[in-house]
Amino acid sequence: MLKKIVTILSILSFLLIISALIVSYAQVKTGPYVDKIIWKFMDEDVAIRELDAGKIHMVMDNLRKPENVEFAEKSPNIIIYKSVCGIFDLFVNPLPTESGFNPFSIPEVREALNYLIDREYIAKEILRGWGIPIWTHWWTTHPEYARIADFMKMLEAKYAYNFEKAKEMITRALLKVGAEFKNGKWYYKGKPIVIKFFIRTEDVRRQIGDYIAELLEKLGFTVERIYGPAKKAIPVVYFGDPRKGEWHLYTEGWAYTGITAYADEDPEFFYVSHWSGEVFRYYGPEYRPEPMIIELSERLARGEYRSIEERESWIKRIIEMELKDAVRVWLVARICPFVTYKTVKNVAYDLVAGFWTPFTLRTVNLEGKIGGTLTITDIRAFVASAWNPIGGETWLYDIVKTQLIWDSGAWVHPHTGKYIPVRVVFKVETAGPEGKLKVPSDAMIWDVKERIWKKGVYKEATSKITARLILGKWHHGIDIDMNDVLTSVALVIDVCSSDSPIYDSAACDPIDATFTEKFRGIRIVNANTIEIYIDYWHIDKTYIGRFADYAWPRLPWEVVALLYKAVIDKKLAFSESRAKEWGVEWIDLSKGPTLDILKEYLDKAIEESYVPPYLKGKVSPEEARRRYEAVKKFYETYHHFYISNGPFKLVKIDPVAQVAEFEAFREGYPLPVGYFDWLVKPKIPEIVISFPKTVVPGLPMVINITSTFEGKPYSKIAVLKALVIDPATGKVIAVEEGKLVKPEAGLFSIEFSGKETAFLKPGTYKIMVIAVGAEAAVPEFKEYTVEAIPPIVHFERMLKSAISDIRSEIDVRISELRSSIEDLRGRIEGVSASISSIQGIAYAAIALAIIAIAIAAASFARRRS
Repeated sequence: MLKKIVTILSILSFLLIISALIVSYAQVKTGPYVDKIIWKFMDEDVAIRELDAGKIHMVMDNLRKPENVEFAEKSPNIIIYKSVCGIFDLFVNPLPTESGFNPFSIPEVREALNYLIDREYIAKEILRGWGIPIWTHWWTTHPEYARIADFMKMLEAKYAYNFEKAKEMITRALLKVGAEFKNGKWYYKGKPIVIKFFIRTEDVRRQIGDYIAELLEKLGFTVERIYGPAKKAIPVVYFGDPRKGEWHLYTEGWAYTGITAYADEDPEFFYVSHWSGEVFRYYGPEYRPEPMIIELSERLARGEYRSIEERESWIKRIIEMELKDAVRVWLVARICPFVTYKTVKNVAYDLVAGFWTPFTLRTVNLEGKIGGTLTITDIRAFVASAWNPIGGETWLYDIVKTQLIWDSGAWVHPHTGKYIPVRVVFKVETAGPEGKLKVPSDAMIWDVKERIWKKGVYKEATSKITARLILGKWHHGIDIDMNDVLTSVALVIDVCSSDSPIYDSAACDPIDATFTEKFRGIRIVNANTIEIYIDYWHIDKTYIGRFADYAWPRLPWEVVALLYKAVIDKKLAFSESRAKEWGVEWIDLSKGPTLDILKEYLDKAIEESYVPPYLKGKVSPEEARRRYEAVKKFYETYHHFYISNGPFKLVKIDPVAQVAEFEAFREGYPLPVGYFDWLVKPKIPEIVISFPKTVVPGLPMVINITSTFEGKPYSKIAVLKALVIDPATGKVIAVEEGKLVKPEAGLFSIEFSGKETAFLKPGTYKIMVIAVGAEAAVPEFKEYTVEAIPPIVHFERMLKSAISDIRSEIDVRISELRSSIEDLRGRIEGVSASISSIQGIAYAAIALAIIAIAIAAASFARRRS
């Protein structure tokens, strides 16, 4: 009886524990796993040891110092995640400058930098193997690279390191414009040619800068090395007037918050739009890129190609022109180690962006549990950009913090680079590239000049996006609704339209500009569903669907209304460029002088129950006042205006102490805990290749490839190709695509025909196999060498091999015959021995018989006598 009672009590205890867990989970069913994030600045040397001791949980920046990487690799308490998180380049000022002669205003001098710099040296010696040499902004492990790898290899061979060639090009160009070379130094109009070189000091860019400076000094230039951190460099390089001559070169770096399968906007961003630097604002007689760069880059960004083949032809042409124009000289891609403490689990990381994807802090937990405080750090804080999602947050280290506060509508999958829904579930219909769909008469556009929503303006569009919005609440407790959606659309169009009262070209990036130009209407279907019509086509439908993100608001309409008023009155500005132009504050919703200015506009809006033009007739004065009152309450509680809709809300920010705190937003957040767990594990296939050792010109060459994932056959390969490369020249001789042979075995083959191998001359060639998984888009490269042998040599080898095989067979047969003979001989000897033995026995028997007879005879004789 006692045992039964104990058993019943045990079961009841277990059920109570389960019930408590269920209740606990029910109370914390939406939002992130952790309850709170404390984010603070910490020097890398300190951070890595604090991490090892378990005092912090994550370092959100990648480790940059080799000694710290080595420490992390040896620590049993630290987990390392690797990605190619960014690229280093040399940003070149191409404009003639007021203070002295700028040699880089000559295109030939800029192009020569591609030959001057040894990228392999930077990757191996300065980055100690944690770098990959690159020649374009589409680096080796970028999905774009794999599609045109043969073309890329050709350019890499063309622009391979060649100091003497660079020297010759620069000398010829400078002499042509009247410069003089005297006593080992270059002069122009009697004065030394001085290069003002801004060198960043926080990481290996200091060593890279010193290396390049030494090369320039070796050529005879006088180099003024201007050392400094981002805080010193960025205002001068990106927002200053490049014509003043404050800088000529800059050790630039770019980081990514997501892998991109199709980076259509990159050429326009890096070589046309002043979004990436003021040098592109001053197009004119002094500097203007080749018109074809501008035309093709803009058309590529707007998706105006008609096929993937045309798109690739544009990209190839753009890359050739970019290398020649050389306003940016690309150096290395960084292999980045991101680190966590061992108790941090469930980490979704981006194959390019590492922890900088917004999904990382939406999935991590402590020991697999819901709740707890996550303490994280990075090595940059509150330095270079203001916190506002319109024209601010231009710097990586601000974006990785603010993307905790807001959700996007769609974001790139961290492993494939294709767009996936976050808060906007989209479906795409398209008639592109050449067809058109009908636009309904009740679809609206925002008229910038008349400041009203108009219906029936456009009759047709290339594509239609049907989007179901996962709404929820704002951080101040107000429901997100369609008025917020319309505000979001009007805002981007206003910012990007020159006729708008809040136009700010520096706050309108190339994708914003594409949406503004191609937008053909929005139709509200019901309380959570919209249709967007856009004159845009893409080879990947998710890249059409991403434009639904422009209808997903990041700020409630009433906060946007305050910003409109302040910008129209020129009290605040969305971008830093406009703020400098007007001499006003750059909008920062989290801190600084912006807050007092917005507080004044908020009080006035409450007093007037102000309804902005883009919501006239859609919002009542009473509703407007209710919303403004909610903003005021939030401001009085948290002392900032950054109200958004993400899984965390900002509760504290201290720029002096360089600390920010975020709390999980659960009350009105609609996505459940674990919603993005499916993104945690990247499906990167393991590739095993069976390489032939020789190839005979005129005969086929077959390469067999086996693909597995977690030990099982895996046939989801998006790109598989092999390149035959002449190692002496770097020239790509032949390219072939792979074919799936046995899906159940993950077996592929790549075959080069006899016609393709017929052009090979005797010698050694490099074979490069490139594989890109369909579910993990980072290319994998494998190389080996193959010997091309003449047919006569091949047949001689075959004959020798055949003769050798015959001889071996004969030797085997002879050996077997000898063995048989020896065996037979042994058997004969055994028989002989047996016979001898038998003979001996017989002789003995006869002898005994004779003796017996003799004895008997003797006995008989005795009887007779």
